[in-house]
Amino acid sequence: MVSHHWREQITSAHWTCSHSCNSCDSWLYARALELRSNALGADHAKTADSHTELGNAYYEAGQYAEALTSFLKALEIREKVPGDQQADTAVSATDVAYAYRNLGEFAKAEPYHQRAAEIYENIHGLEHSLTITTLNDIAFVKLRQGKHGEKTTLYTQQYALERVAKSLHSPQVALFATHGFFLPAQELAAEQNAGDAEHTSWSGGLDAKGNAIENPLLRCGLLLAGCNNGGVEVGDDDGLLTGLEIVGIDFRGTELVVLSACQTGLGDVRDGEGVAGLRQAFQLAGAKSVVATLWEIPDSDSTQLMITFFQSLAEGKTSSEALRTAQLERIETHRRRFGAAHPFYWAAFTLTGQ
Repeated sequence: MVSHHWREQITSAHWTCSHSCNSCDSWLYARALELRSNALGADHAKTADSHTELGNAYYEAGQYAEALTSFLKALEIREKVPGDQQADTAVSATDVAYAYRNLGEFAKAEPYHQRAAEIYENIHGLEHSLTITTLNDIAFVKLRQGKHGEKTTLYTQQYALERVAKSLHSPQVALFATHGFFLPAQELAAEQNAGDAEHTSWSGGLDAKGNAIENPLLRCGLLLAGCNNGGVEVGDDDGLLTGLEIVGIDFRGTELVVLSACQTGLGDVRDGEGVAGLRQAFQLAGAKSVVATLWEIPDSDSTQLMITFFQSLAEGKTSSEALRTAQLERIETHRRRFGAAHPFYWAAFTLTGQ
């Protein structure tokens, strides 16, 4: 009877306003919170739901400080509920983290993402999408805190464009967390094998039979926003950033490029030139060091390794020291959990350069 009573009051409260606006939404959610708290108690799980709903209304209105207060209260209640390793607690911890992020307080957001990651891992395991997404959130807030407090610019989803990459100018550190590719050698057609300057960039030397093959820097690259649009281009942006295009980007003075994608370290061995592939492309463009992968590894291991790697860089370690620390952490973790640490899970990342 009590639950029916407060539901009726909440329903009637929602009919007190006939138009839609953020202030009205916040008032209605605040009223629902009051009714639920009075009917069920301040520490009831449903009361926590009302705090979350009110926080979401504030969040959508861009009132992040008010949203944070509501999210923190919801988390406080949910952590009192028996068995704190539950999905709702992880959701509330993530809500708090995102509120802090929108307030620009990334250091405060980090422990809440960590809390959510621990819960998701305990519930679903390390390979679950929720766990992996939260680990990526941790990597993001670490990156935004900067290596030495420098400003970091992040381009994700539809903003991770080929033309944005081409406009880079000597960033100190560049991270590409996307898919990479390296295609097998192909013989050139006769018209592409012409000796004039127009076709010079196509030639990648000769194969064992003396036939001209395509330049390996045209057969490797990174997939960016729009790459799956079926050949539709916007200007010269097709979403495929090839190795040859990377050579033309200004990475002079860039200390480190990290290619956190599968098989970005592959390439063709060319006499007198080393391995021609993405790593070589970035170094030809001016990057001092390049971290790349030799094979595809699980997302969870890749994410965890990158988190430790950038954390070690932030602590002042060199790139080689940071990569070694991250790999040792993966080895220790796998030995502790599985009794062994196969190189497949930790040895794919390699460092080339200074």
